[in-house]
Amino acid sequence: MLGVDQFGVDAAHQRVGAGGGVSARTSPTRLCAASDFGVKELTTLDPVPGRLDRLPAHRPRPPDAPRHDPGPAKGPTAISARNVTYTYPGTAVPALAGVDLELKRGEVVALVGENGSGKTTLAHLLTGLYLPDHGTVEWDQVDLATADPQSVWKSVAMVPQDYTRWPLTCRENITLGMPSDEGDAAVLRAAEEAGAMAVVAHLPDGLDTSLARSWWGGHDLSGGQWQRIALARAFHKDAPVLILDEPTSALDARIEHQVFSRLRELSAGRTALFITHRLANARVADKVIVLEKGAVAESGTYDELLRIDGLFAELHRMQEGAERDIPTPRTTRI
Repeated sequence: MLGVDQFGVDAAHQRVGAGGGVSARTSPTRLCAASDFGVKELTTLDPVPGRLDRLPAHRPRPPDAPRHDPGPAKGPTAISARNVTYTYPGTAVPALAGVDLELKRGEVVALVGENGSGKTTLAHLLTGLYLPDHGTVEWDQVDLATADPQSVWKSVAMVPQDYTRWPLTCRENITLGMPSDEGDAAVLRAAEEAGAMAVVAHLPDGLDTSLARSWWGGHDLSGGQWQRIALARAFHKDAPVLILDEPTSALDARIEHQVFSRLRELSAGRTALFITHRLANARVADKVIVLEKGAVAESGTYDELLRIDGLFAELHRMQEGAERDIPTPRTTRI
């Protein structure tokens, strides 16, 4: 099997990661993927062997600091943020300030709020991709600033907003270098869970179809089809911590309903957090956390937040009203 052997990039020092390198057996398609990893994956947690050593953080860990295991293989029983503040380099206003929250294993949590409220930043902090300027993020009382990044990221499956469209086969896009012992059975199960079976069924060579549109013989997908493949990638990893950042933004209503109606079943025994701008999707969550200007404004169940008639209820009414006011397009006669 042709492939990249443990390709990794240290974002802080712009170098190939320790133990990294590109194999002499690397195919042109894989080289393309490796190059893409170095550029685009700096802000995602796509499950790639040889992940980033550590993105630049404001509270870097000393090189000789001990690395702690963040928890058992089945994942943390609790993920907590304690008075967390984070400011992006070159900006004066914190993206998050004084955030306190706790996620428990087995919970499905919805993270909502207006654009720029800090939702994606918080997801990156909870998974150790960013380190806070102040406060701590802990997995079972282990500060992620002292945890082994590889151990943390092995426990996380994430669908970022800007998911990568890898120029590989459909199968490789889903397994991404980490095939299951179950082989294609696991790939097809993940595709089914992500609503991607129809995508696979319509590909000329099924799972063997190249999705490298810029290469001869490659097959391109629509935005919604690619999003389903990205979801299948996360489900195939079967990690104990599942983070979905706007996972259905490009999907039609039927597939979106299918994904969210199965999310509770797929999240059994793990910690699941999803970010959504469609507040009705928060119905499936055990807990809804509402962010406003980088702080937690409200937290509770979907029904509780509607009853207290605060920010969530206000945004919910605005969204429902906007959807009702969408005009029906007129039929143009030709």
